This record gives sequence, structure tokens and C-alpha cells, in this order.
Amino acid sequence: MKRMQKITRISLSALCLGSAMTVVLSGPAAADSGVFSGGYANVSGSNHLSISDGGIEASGQMALGDEGFNAQVDGGINSASGSTNANIYNIDGLFFYRMPEGQFGGLGDYISTVGMHSTHVIPYGVFGEYYFSDQITAGLEGGGLSARMSSGGFVEGHITGYVTPDISIKGFDTYISVSNGQDNNIGVQAEYLISEAIPISIYGGYAYTDISHTGVHDTTLNTFFVGLKIYTNGTGAPLVTTQRNGVVDTSDLISAVRYGF
Repeated sequence: MKRMQKITRISLSALCLGSAMTVVLSGPAAADSGVFSGGYANVSGSNHLSISDGGIEASGQMALGDEGFNAQVDGGINSASGSTNANIYNIDGLFFYRMPEGQFGGLGDYISTVGMHSTHVIPYGVFGEYYFSDQITAGLEGGGLSARMSSGGFVEGHITGYVTPDISIKGFDTYISVSNGQDNNIGVQAEYLISEAIPISIYGGYAYTDISHTGVHDTTLNTFFVGLKIYTNGTGAPLVTTQRNGVVDTSDLISAVRYGF
């Protein structure tokens, strides 16, 4: 039965990632925007913990008519090795309304870890972003969270400043409270659009995670990460326009959950 569950999870995640990639790469006729990304993270922490994590993700966003409503699907696969060996899969869906001043909507995620400590986490809730100026975006999301051994809620906030139209610096904080403990993930990320004519960007950053669960040794993590993104919004637009008119970024929540359970 466990082997069948593992195969089912892998197949479902691969199928959803493939579907998201199809939406992303199929062009403007099928989607307004998309992102394909790949990254690497080095995680170190207390109790001599050390993890290398590499992964890929694809996202596709589609406008639902001309009234501002949008739908989005994301799929990702990460492979972790070191102190723990596991494959981590995430499947996300969003429905939201976009305006010139910002956007808001609902989201649901399924994050499954298959490996040494197999588990699954399902966050769900609402989110919103407001554009204070051409240089500043602020966002907030929150809701409930269900895991195999616990349940609770989460709240995530972020502020993105655009140093130039093609360079962004984002600060983020994700707090998760569940029946058997709490996690807090805080960090910073910088992203640079290499060329507006070729919509490819590089990003990197750092996150500090404090994990406190009942019956488990408290753990602190230091994560350094780098990666590359390919945007499909079209060419000729700066990073600030590409991000505000394209895929909604839910990576902060996914990253906070990835090693917290």
C-alpha cells in the first residue's frame, strides 16, 4: 500500500507539472503568462543538519475573459539529499482578480514529501497584493493548513522594492502555527532581469527558519539559494511589469513548508 501511495503521488505530481509546463510553453493562445524556473539551495542547521536541494517548477496563468479574473496552476519537483533524502512535490492552484492597483484571490496547495520522513501538507487561504508605487509592492496571504499529524494556520507577508525596473529586492516572513508547534521563515531575495529582450532572470537569497515542534528538538535552518527563471509574458517589458502582469509568486509559502514538516 505504501509503495502504491508513493507511486500515485509521484505520478500525480509529474502529471500536474507536465500540465503546467504545457500551459507555460504553449504560447499566448493558451496562456497570458508563464514562468519556468530551476534552482539550488544549500541548507545547514542545528544538530549538524546539512541538505542540498535542487528543483524545477513551471507555472501558467490564464485570463478568464476580459473582466480581470484569472486562474493559475503551478507544479514543482525538488530532490533533497544529505541529512535527509527525499523528493518533494508541490501542486498549486489559484483563482484571483487583477486590477491596475493590485490583485487578490484564493489559493490551495498540496505539498508531498516522499522519502525518509514521508508526509503531506495542504495550505489553503486567500492572498492580496497592492502596488504602492512603481517601486514598491506589498503582499499578504493567510489561511488554514492541514498536515498528516497536525493542523493549524499560516500568514505570509512580503515587500518588494524595485531598485531599477529590472532589479527587485524582496523581504519576506512566513509564520506557521500548528497543533504541535510553530515555524517561522524569514529572508530576503534579489532578482535581476538580464535582458528585457530575452526575458531570463537570475535570483538568489537567504532565509532563516526557526522550527519548534512538540516532542522534537528545536531546529534552526540557514538556507542560501540561487536560481534562474524564464518568463513567457513576451519581450521588451521590464521586470516590474513582467511580475505584476504575470504569474503570482507563491514560492515563499512553499519554501517555508518544505522543511518545516
